[in-house]
Amino acid sequence: MKAHYVLLVLLSPVSLLAQAPSGQKPDFSALRHEVQLKIANGDVPGLAVGVASGGRILWEEGFGWADAENQIHATENTPFFMAPVTKSITATAVMRLNELRKVSLNKPVNDYLGQEKVYSPMWNPRGATVRRLLSHTSGVTTFARSCSPGESSCIEEEIERYGILFWPPGEVFDYSNLGYGILGDVVARTSGQSLSAYLQNAIFDPLGMHHCGLELSGSLTKIAAAQYNEKTHVRASMSKVSGHPGASSVRCSAHDLLLFGMFNLKDDLKAHPVLTSADIDEMHQAQSNTNSRNGLQYGLGWWISDQSGYQIICAQGGTSNAYALLAIVPAKDAAIVVVANSPSKIP
Repeated sequence: MKAHYVLLVLLSPVSLLAQAPSGQKPDFSALRHEVQLKIANGDVPGLAVGVASGGRILWEEGFGWADAENQIHATENTPFFMAPVTKSITATAVMRLNELRKVSLNKPVNDYLGQEKVYSPMWNPRGATVRRLLSHTSGVTTFARSCSPGESSCIEEEIERYGILFWPPGEVFDYSNLGYGILGDVVARTSGQSLSAYLQNAIFDPLGMHHCGLELSGSLTKIAAAQYNEKTHVRASMSKVSGHPGASSVRCSAHDLLLFGMFNLKDDLKAHPVLTSADIDEMHQAQSNTNSRNGLQYGLGWWISDQSGYQIICAQGGTSNAYALLAIVPAKDAAIVVVANSPSKIP
């Protein structure tokens, strides 16, 4: 999905919210027409969108096919592949464990790992703290690797082979899937549960996110969105899984991702005490040395930017066969979601 279309998706709902008379819902018909055209033109097989503001869901809708071969329509409850948006969820799990004093953000991540540790022939690995992994400044770099389903030791093998500190800890922003794979392992080890179980018990269930999971149940598997290659439109094979599930493997519906966004806007923290208000603020605060080449900054699991006069806290990204976006706009108490089963082709 091209950047200017993402900006359209982000800023059009914000503009509509600003223009709507007090107490009235904005008119999303023009945006709905835009999405319908994309489906009709074959730009993407299926997608779902959502907008919430003031603690209310104002618009959520699915378009096209979740599964074209089996003619399953996409809806707001269809679980889509979250790709990098998973990082914001994993970061929330780490922050929860920090609140419970099972993890300390400023301690070396090696304190929480098993036999395999991050290492370096040049830099002190104790500088690779949990906080720096959360902000992509630990010195760990990234790569792409897949594992066979059920290969439980995959992340340990990744740490052994690739857990070398490529940069001096704390000095360079290097967006790292491996770093969040390591954090997923930290969550599992310190919680005493699998990463999948902890995300379910500590985040998804308390927030009412019933169509989310790292490992979907049988009923959700039947309605989950297939994934389609951006260039060939061929259905992607699911014979391999990510070697770093803490970075990229959650599936979630647009509706549930909106709930997660509303939680991050602190719309009803008393009813959903997953994190304190202070910890949410800390996650949304830019960390040291996180200026990226495109002018964005990074917090703890979130991109941070200013667009058209609004601060945007964002999780977004995709693969060759999926795209996901969750953006929150604190000034408008707004959350915007777009999930798709193929990256959109915008000229």
